Amino acid sequence: MLDDHSALCLYIRAGDSPWEYCGCVANAKPSDVFALRWGTRDDDGFASACIGVSVEPMEMALEKEKVLVQHKETFAKRVAEDLFQFMQSFQIEGGGVSVAGGGGAGATMLVPTNILTRWYEKFINRFRRDPGFLERPRLDTA
Repeated sequence: MLDDHSALCLYIRAGDSPWEYCGCVANAKPSDVFALRWGTRDDDGFASACIGVSVEPMEMALEKEKVLVQHKETFAKRVAEDLFQFMQSFQIEGGGVSVAGGGGAGATMLVPTNILTRWYEKFINRFRRDPGFLERPRLDTA
């Protein structure tokens, strides 16, 4: 059992890449599920990966958790933005999809009924080609 001022932190290193923080457990959170990511080789086999475990001060673990949550929030925001931009691509001046209310707050966007299925298929295909596309910094935002 850990003392109340420590956490057990989990790290992963894929191939020669740097160690990546995956999450932690502590007395207040004795279990968790961690998403472990590493790349694949061209032959569809998994590249090698190392898993590291470290006992660290709770303050350090909480800072790392904060960064991890911010990363996940940014990722979720990017997925939502991708969906919204896809839906906006159906708007056609003078016909087709319309936005009632002038496009501001409270506006209504009319889109095809299969919009989510079409977006999901497009999104998954892009994700399979380039799994890191949502995590890279974007040039169109400051």
